[in-house]
Formats: sequence, C-alpha cells, structure tokens
Amino acid sequence: MDKKSFVEQRNSPFSSRVLEAAHKGELHTSAPLLDSLEKIHTITRGFEQIFKIAHTNGAQWDAWEQRDESDVAMQPPMAPSTVEALLVLGETVSGMLISEINSIAAWAEKHGIRDPATADLMVAARASVRRTRTSNVDSTEPQHA
Repeated sequence: MDKKSFVEQRNSPFSSRVLEAAHKGELHTSAPLLDSLEKIHTITRGFEQIFKIAHTNGAQWDAWEQRDESDVAMQPPMAPSTVEALLVLGETVSGMLISEINSIAAWAEKHGIRDPATADLMVAARASVRRTRTSNVDSTEPQHA
C-alpha cells in the first residue's frame, strides 16, 4: 500500500522555494519566524499539560472507582465534560496555530527570499565599495620612486 493517510502525509505550508532558501541560509530575515516559534512553543507547553490531564484522568477514574471508602484523601477525577472542554480548547488553538503558520509561510514566500537579481546587485555593490576603499588607501600612501 503506497498511499498515506492525510495525517501521515508531509503537509508543509512552506513552498519548496522557501524551504530551499532556508536550508541554504538565504532567507532575508527570520524575525517573524522566531516570533511565531516563541508563540508556538508557549502554546505547545500548555497542550502538553492538557494531554497529560486527559490521559491521567482516565486512570484517576479507575482508581476512584476502586478506592477504599475510608480513603478520604483521594481526589476525585475531573468530570468528563471538563476534560472534553480542555480537548476542545486544544483543537481550537491548534487551528489558530495552523493559521499563524500559514500566515508566516505566505510572508516567507512574498518577503523572505531575496530576488536573485537584487542579491547579485548587492554583492556587486559591496565589491565596488571594497575596491574603492582599497584604491583610496593606496592613493593616500606616499609614492616612493
């Protein structure tokens, strides 16, 4: 079976052009990407806790149902509706993150890669400035015959 499900497919919002430029170190600026990654990092840490709560709440239900009635210290599990609300929150915020990443991908496509012609002009301008500086230094040195 050579087909993959939607979940297994690589589904990058970044074009091959942007990915190639990133791998070559040719993205114009990375500030928007880093700003987005900081947001995503913070939100992902929250997701981690939501998923831990959802995962352990099932085990908490099992322990609660098997508890000794004299055990007054044991905390009851969260109501299924509370866990469901946390999972819906995770789903909603995931959608927001996808939208954020798609916006960054669009920015990178439009503004993140220097036009090769412009990049060549910049290289030529820098070389010209270096030559001018070198020739100015040479012309200010005393000439010895």
